[in-house]
Amino acid sequence: MDARNGEVVFVRTVDRIARLMVVGPGDQPRRFGPRGGTISDPAWSRDGSRLAFAWRRWPAGFQITVADERGRILRVLSDPRAIDGTPTWSPDGSWLAFSRLRGGQAVLYLIPTRGGRPKPLVSGRAPDWSPRGELLVFERADPLASDLFTYRLADGALEVLVASPADDRDPDWSPDGRRIAFASDRDGDFDIYVLTMADGRIRRLTDDPGDERRPEWSPDGRAIAFVRVSQDSSSIWLVEADGSGERRLTTGPWDGSPAWRPIP
Repeated sequence: MDARNGEVVFVRTVDRIARLMVVGPGDQPRRFGPRGGTISDPAWSRDGSRLAFAWRRWPAGFQITVADERGRILRVLSDPRAIDGTPTWSPDGSWLAFSRLRGGQAVLYLIPTRGGRPKPLVSGRAPDWSPRGELLVFERADPLASDLFTYRLADGALEVLVASPADDRDPDWSPDGRRIAFASDRDGDFDIYVLTMADGRIRRLTDDPGDERRPEWSPDGRAIAFVRVSQDSSSIWLVEADGSGERRLTTGPWDGSPAWRPIP
């Protein structure tokens, strides 16, 4: 792990309770953030000063929550009756896009990070905001497969980005906006792939008997963190953007949802 890319926050599940952890270069994972409830889907703001995540404190649902760089809660944004997740920050840090499960269907929403009424956009889940701020990339599932789309925030225009008979999921923009990493089972198990936006070329990065999910670009765009899942464990791994140099970052037994903190 390269020191210039800062720390990785991730979710560790023990006894069915999911908590935030953080690991830095040469460090052992340590606890981070709130102590109560269960947590999913951490996402850092572009300047590394705030962390959004979905937080459930029973009997409430999962609420979009914002903490500071030390994990101290700043505000809880969404309805306690909702089931919300997968937040992503606008480049200027003033908005969050997220997905809400509504009537059995996932729908994308926008909400101001200072609080306010969420605005529904379009059906889909797992959004990621483009570095220039004009697009969301997200996944949308039908009964047979899941494809990747973009949504243009200025006028609501939709475009199919990746469509195949396979499940294509978990899109993540590179910091320069030129590539999108995603997970797909197009070659059997889920592996990590990278789409080049200029020419539509798709390149496979991982090839393992288990499943690889939830890719997350490093702040400098040179590496990708991801989750490797086997029958009895899951852990965070790193791979260079060219597919070389795979190495394990955490040992599990149940680790997921990596979020790389940009160095301010």
